[in-house]
This record gives sequence, C-alpha cells and structure tokens, in this order.
Amino acid sequence: MRHFLILFMIAALAACSGPSPVTDDWADMPSKQEPALWQVSKGGKKAYLFGTIHALPADIMWYGPEIAKHFDTADILVMEIDAKVEGNAIGVALQQLGNTKGLGPVRQRIDPDLHDELTALQKAGGWEDGIFANREDWAAALALASMATQGLRVNGKYGVEKILGGKARSANKPIIALETATIQFGYFDRLAPEAQKAMLESVIAEAQNAKAAYRKLLANWLTGNVAELALSAKSGLMHTKDVRQSLLTDRNRDWHAKIIAIMNKGQTPFIAVGAAHLAGHDSVQQMLSESGYTITRLQ
Repeated sequence: MRHFLILFMIAALAACSGPSPVTDDWADMPSKQEPALWQVSKGGKKAYLFGTIHALPADIMWYGPEIAKHFDTADILVMEIDAKVEGNAIGVALQQLGNTKGLGPVRQRIDPDLHDELTALQKAGGWEDGIFANREDWAAALALASMATQGLRVNGKYGVEKILGGKARSANKPIIALETATIQFGYFDRLAPEAQKAMLESVIAEAQNAKAAYRKLLANWLTGNVAELALSAKSGLMHTKDVRQSLLTDRNRDWHAKIIAIMNKGQTPFIAVGAAHLAGHDSVQQMLSESGYTITRLQ
C-alpha cells in the first residue's frame, strides 16, 4: 500500500475536492471535535495555523469557540488556493498540464494485477477506459482518487476552506492564496515518470479501503492527533524522498517564506492549509520555528 489516497484526502489539491452525496452516518466520530490550531509569534507579530481536510460530512462541528475567536481577530485569511477566484482556471490548468497526446488508456499503463480493481472503480464512477486516454499518470491518479472518495459521502462544500472562505467574505476579510491551480498541478506534473505511475497504481490499489482510511483520518484530525496525521502523511509512497520533497517539503518552504512576508507587513493572517503540511519534521511550523518564530499550540 503506497498511501497516496490518504495524502489526497489531507494535503493534495483543494482544487480537486468536488461535491458528492452527503448522509448522516458519522455518529461514531469523537464527540470532542477540536482540530489542531497553532499561534505563530515574533516581535509582536502574530499568525494562526490551522490544518484542514478539504471535504467533510455535513454534521462535523469543527468550527468551535477557540477557532472562531482567533479567526475573528485575524486580518486576512490565507489558503492554498482560492477556488472561488480560480473558477474555470482549475479545469484549464488541469487540461493544459495533465494531458499528453498519444498516451494509451490507463489500463495499458498499470500492473495487470490491478485491472480488476480499476474495473470496479471505473464502474462505480460510470467511466469507460477511453476517458483516460491522453491523461498523464498523475492527472489520472487525481481523477481516480476523487472518484474513490465520492463513495465516502462527504462534500467539498462542507470542507474547511469553503466554510472559512464564506465567513471571510461575509466579514469583508481579504483572502490571500498561497498558490494557483497551475502552481499546484505543476508540482505533480514535475514528478518523475516512475513516481507518477506509482501514484496512479497506489490510488487504484487503495480505493476499496478508502472509507475506513477516511474515517480514521477524520477521527485523528478532529481530536488534533498530529502525530498520527504525520504518520499517515509520510507512509508508503510519501516516504519516497523525491515525492515528499515535491508534494510537501518544497511547497512548505515556499509557504513559510510567504507567511513571513505577510507578517512583516504587520498583518495577522489566519492560515488554513491541508493538515499534512502542518505535521512532521518538514512542517510549516517547523520551518517557521527554525526562522526564529515561536510556535504555540492553542488547540
């Protein structure tokens, strides 16, 4: 198990977290719903860091008093991308970067041992083999991951970014995007061919376990169990140095510099990014700490 599907759930593109049916079957989730929240401070300047899951069930009550208090005092909201602003640019970027003429169907590019799993996944999504012709491995992996997570009955409109973006706009709070869809997809597009193939095969192999994996992930996120989130985000394929470097470490380093620039302008940002970016030895907090900032866990 290469565990790319888990990364998709907690770190991979917010741009890909589309809607799917919602149902009230999450009663067994922890009653104490307090995802991790940190304060970043230095010389009187402050920021808040909040790890997100991009698609959630309707009845998850993650927006509690502690988060609300600090969100209200922040000057601006900072997210990976602003999907509302990006709009059609997301699809355009995926089309431009994720397609290469002459590529055969996905079935011809994966281990034959995974053909049955691919058939089941495509049948569930109502997709034929030919739809993935000319689709690069990384782009096909994202599409199939989205298909696999549709069966979880969660919805992008209940995701953290969607909710916080709406609250920010209602309060006339500015929103800053750390990346564009083109930049996000570019990290995947630059992966080595063997890494892209491994990603594609990982999604197909893991699809049948998606529901159990998501439920575990959601419970860890709701209880602020950052250690377990870090383990999920560094297992299997993500333990490969080059893949982790591209999809997490490089992005975290870029964000760390942008966060410092925002704080140096005297602004107090509330920063909401995929939870995997705030867990592990190469997290955003760790990089800020190494730059002399004090990191305080608030929740």
